[in-house]
Amino acid sequence: MLLNVSVFFHPYNSKISAKIIEFQDAGEQLKAMGIVKGYKAYGLEEDKIITEGELLALLSRTLGKSEISLNHKIVSETNWFDRFVNHMYDAYTDIKSKIVEYYYKFLSIFPDYQPLPGVKKDSWFFKDALYLKIRGYKFPDDFSLYKEINERELYSMLLDTLSLGDNNEDISVPTSVSSDDKLKILLVMHGLLPDNFQTNKPVKRGEVFNVILNLIER
Repeated sequence: MLLNVSVFFHPYNSKISAKIIEFQDAGEQLKAMGIVKGYKAYGLEEDKIITEGELLALLSRTLGKSEISLNHKIVSETNWFDRFVNHMYDAYTDIKSKIVEYYYKFLSIFPDYQPLPGVKKDSWFFKDALYLKIRGYKFPDDFSLYKEINERELYSMLLDTLSLGDNNEDISVPTSVSSDDKLKILLVMHGLLPDNFQTNKPVKRGEVFNVILNLIER
């Protein structure tokens, strides 16, 4: 279970909040790993609301520097045939991923290629967008680099990114279950549901740093 990183900090309190320290520690650790970049002028700004582009850049670099994945084996292994099926599926997945990788790398040779509308080669998000495309991530139709996000969007993107494009459509829930409740079910299944989950609460950079560091350390 991820730590609840919501904070209540009184500006006149001389004692620094332990949660703020957690934010700073997580950000500095991710910076040392090369996952957090581009915050030189104003520091990490942990209290600033994170944007869609910033979140996906962090998740892209996390995927690139770790073995984190929420994918499971295609079948439960109880005998040699199950292991064989999983092995063949892994081989198929590797071949497919290589084809996709070479496809996008070939496209990126062309000077006018944009992995997303408006994301040109001189964009800070170009490499991360290209990497996510290669890994099979499906960008939301309304994706916007500078759109501030809430907890619902954070965890939806987290699941979709770490599942490498698999949007968990195979999860069967009654039609009466809301999309928010389905998201909670998925988070519980993967051990990711935070305490005091509030779908519409804006998410700070420091909170995301903490979530990502906890994922890496799982």
